[in-house]
Amino acid sequence: RETMYPKYKFDYIVDWTSDLDVLNAITNLTDSSGLFFGIQSLPLSYNPSQDYQIRTEKLYQSSFNNALYSGQWNLKHYDEYSGKNISMALSYYMMINHLKIDNTMSITEPVAGIVKGQLPVSNVKLSYSPSSEDIEKLRFQQINTIINENDGIYVIDQLTMYKKASKLSRINVVKVIQKMRKDLPPLLKPYIQVKETAKNTSVIEGIVSNYMSKWRVVTGVANPDAIFSDIKISTMYIEEDYTLIVTIKVTPIGTIEKISIPIIVE
Repeated sequence: RETMYPKYKFDYIVDWTSDLDVLNAITNLTDSSGLFFGIQSLPLSYNPSQDYQIRTEKLYQSSFNNALYSGQWNLKHYDEYSGKNISMALSYYMMINHLKIDNTMSITEPVAGIVKGQLPVSNVKLSYSPSSEDIEKLRFQQINTIINENDGIYVIDQLTMYKKASKLSRINVVKVIQKMRKDLPPLLKPYIQVKETAKNTSVIEGIVSNYMSKWRVVTGVANPDAIFSDIKISTMYIEEDYTLIVTIKVTPIGTIEKISIPIIVE
């Protein structure tokens, strides 16, 4: 939980144990910190009803610090060490995809779709393939599923486990918020134990504003990291406990998740 003087700094905690106690513990850990993102998979299942039941009865938390992938395991994952095909959870593949997109594009980029969400493996046999009705049912429970269609095998959503209607239910928004929480405290560390003056407060606001500019959407400017259409920064000094509170209010832009094509004949 320490952000000003961290001993460890990492972005993800990933699990494919199928142990529900471990999955619940990861959710509690990420929520208590808010600094790193959980990539989790449901236990191996052979139909969407199993996933739905576990999510509603045993893994029912609402959390925007975690993503939950379905129990559609790859039954033919080739293990180069044993030379055998084994079963592998989706969280393993999504870990690879998240790291790849973060490093080659931006953490603001959704890891889903025909290209970015494709499983990074050539040999795939899913334990089940959901229908559109199944996908919608699991989506309503914030479960990310894999679709198998003519254009490929890929993750179709980028949902967090957050059950409320909010932009925090989208992974690419939450990852940026977590990065802000990790990046900003070290930048402001030199201003711990300085006098509370208008000049120092102004400098602190300037540092935060300069950092936040990398995430700002500017019309006509191509910026792969742009994700906030509006950013407001304010400060307030609490004299009783010698604390300067820097408040950042952001408005994330949305994601195109559906395309409607009305055809009007007159």
